[in-house]
Amino acid sequence: EIDHKTGEFSLTRVEDIQAFVEGVVFVRIGDLAVLCKPCHEIKTYAERYGLTLEEAGIVKQAIAIQKQKGYDKAFLQEVGIKPASNAELRKEQIIEYLKSKKEGG
Repeated sequence: EIDHKTGEFSLTRVEDIQAFVEGVVFVRIGDLAVLCKPCHEIKTYAERYGLTLEEAGIVKQAIAIQKQKGYDKAFLQEVGIKPASNAELRKEQIIEYLKSKKEGG
């Protein structure tokens, strides 16, 4: 995929239109980078939510786990964590587990 190195452009207000068009259309080859699809998704997510690439990668992993119906509970049980009562709390549990695993915990 082709990535705009300058990142996300807001388009939530009429005033954003000019900057959005200029940022997306008026680019030079040096303003673009080729990334694989998963890397591009992580970079975009990081820019959108103000995360590091590492944090965004972990959150994307947690989202992927939750997309598999019922797997978030099974995943947490497999790693020895009692699943929380709702999906949002389970997502946080998964993120914390993945962070600790990445840090060597």
